[in-house]
Amino acid sequence: MGNPASKPIRRLDVTGALCPLPILLSAREMRKLHPGDLLEIVGDDPGIREDMPVWCERAGHRLLEMTEEEPGRIRSLVEKGEPRPAPRP
Repeated sequence: MGNPASKPIRRLDVTGALCPLPILLSAREMRKLHPGDLLEIVGDDPGIREDMPVWCERAGHRLLEMTEEEPGRIRSLVEKGEPRPAPRP
């Protein structure tokens, strides 16, 4: 796989949004992207630290990195995964 830094990155600022909005807004933005595209989410809700990895795993995306850029400001870089098959009845 190529270097993530070489791919264009869509940015989403969810600063000021509290749980569950950061994940809901991220999911809405992710629907606009194609598998392999990158989404950078920046926010200040401490819940992002727990919610983002869980959402990525459940949605089939890859959490490439999560850092605290400045006190209280969390940056997540997520790669969109392949669509998951519909569950069988």
